[in-house]
Amino acid sequence: MLPYRKTVEEIQAYLNSPDQSQDEKVRELAGRYATACRELNDRLRGCQQMIEQGFRSQALKLAEVEPNLLDTAALLDFTERDEWEELAASYGWDRAYGLKLEAADLVNQAYEIEETLKPLMRQHRRFALSRAPLKQRIEVLRKIAERDTLAPCWKQDLRELELARLNRLAELGRTAVAQSDRALMEGIVSEWAETPWSAPVPRAIATKLEPVFVTLAINHLLPECTDDLVAVRTTADVAACQHVLRDWRQLVERIQRSRSNWQPNEKVSATIDKIANWIQQQTRLATKLANYQQAVFELEVAVQQRRPLHEIQQLEAAVHSFGRGSLPPQTEELVRQYRQQRIWYAVSEAGMAILALIVGVVFLVFLIRSFTKS
Repeated sequence: MLPYRKTVEEIQAYLNSPDQSQDEKVRELAGRYATACRELNDRLRGCQQMIEQGFRSQALKLAEVEPNLLDTAALLDFTERDEWEELAASYGWDRAYGLKLEAADLVNQAYEIEETLKPLMRQHRRFALSRAPLKQRIEVLRKIAERDTLAPCWKQDLRELELARLNRLAELGRTAVAQSDRALMEGIVSEWAETPWSAPVPRAIATKLEPVFVTLAINHLLPECTDDLVAVRTTADVAACQHVLRDWRQLVERIQRSRSNWQPNEKVSATIDKIANWIQQQTRLATKLANYQQAVFELEVAVQQRRPLHEIQQLEAAVHSFGRGSLPPQTEELVRQYRQQRIWYAVSEAGMAILALIVGVVFLVFLIRSFTKS
């Protein structure tokens, strides 16, 4: 039984009693409750500070010292506590002035984190004792550091292991280059580039690793990329050629950042230039075709909107400016029909004008004769 349970029960009984007069016994009860709350707050504050400093496990051990911290907080934070505090204030009794419940929440969260970390912690200890490969230990420690963000020790330990692993990669890199071991070089470059290191790779180590990539790229990656580009060119797939050419150029730029004087051999450069020129030519043709199709589309829209003939002629001239001969059959038929309609409308309008003139002349003659007779 918690030592403060009797105090809380007496307070609740007093609050539920019709007689709430003050006496020395009740004043002493208020003092006991206030003291219990202050002691609890001191413990909560201490645990909170330890958790925030990264000593979560130690904080939880202190929280479990009897009386249990969270159980005590739940007991002292009874339902009628606000009512009791108001009554104590009105009678001038000793008061606790609130509980640090946010610290209790933090302790509770620490328990949850500790529970989720148990499997990883067991694996971490097992790897450390068995001196498992650094790569495996780093993977586990990274997961721990991601979940336990309040403990700076994990990040420090992770960085130490990462630096040890990077130095090991640099050593392996020298061996791989000396032995022209492609598989080993690919593994080193992949781990170096794809691992989410907790901090940037130190320049001194990166300088040692760079020759591994350069050797791999010059001897293997670039020749393969060149062969791929030549193969894709035979399919006349412009988009695929552009993609492979972009990869090829990125490889060359990366190599030249380490070896500024390095250049592909003349035969390879000539092949690449020839393919690049073909891509540019095809791109220009595709752009010209797209512009031509847009001009045809604008002409057809103008015909459908029954725009004036001079605008139609201008748009038609724009289409012919691409040098593709006559208009597409469907477009040419639309233009021909539209012109015939415009001519028929023009003739009709002229006939109506002549008819109106004749009627006007006849009417005028009629008026003159009528005036003469009168």
